[in-house]
Amino acid sequence: MNYKNFCIIKPFIIFCLFSLFFCACNSRLEKSPEQQIPDQYNAVSLTSVEYDNTLVSAILSNDGDTGCSIGHAFYIDVKKGSSWYRLPQIPNTMWSMYELSVAPGEKRAIDNTVTAYYGDLSSGQYRYVKEIYIGGITPGTQPIEIAAEFTID
Repeated sequence: MNYKNFCIIKPFIIFCLFSLFFCACNSRLEKSPEQQIPDQYNAVSLTSVEYDNTLVSAILSNDGDTGCSIGHAFYIDVKKGSSWYRLPQIPNTMWSMYELSVAPGEKRAIDNTVTAYYGDLSSGQYRYVKEIYIGGITPGTQPIEIAAEFTID
């Protein structure tokens, strides 16, 4: 390839590289699922959410008559306008595999390090989202998401 041909192709190559870089760095937020919990699961709640710049803490209460379980995984939703959007996790992060059981009538304090999975959060309205499994985590059991809001000033 001679210099003249390279000068013609160079802007195209720069444009392609810039577009590729921009698309890779511009992650889009996906709209979060609606937090509609069926009536038979309303006895399980997530409350008392606190955020201290790295760690989110909450109380999981089971006021029902069936035990429930949660794993380590959690989600953070951010409010934009009147809608909630799921924040993308930092690539290549992994969850610890454990199951925490919460018996009927029991409350459990739970916490997660937000910055390890989502980075630093700026000011705004957020939701801490956990998947719960009524009756425990067993093959074929579908989780239900519960959430509690918190604000960063």
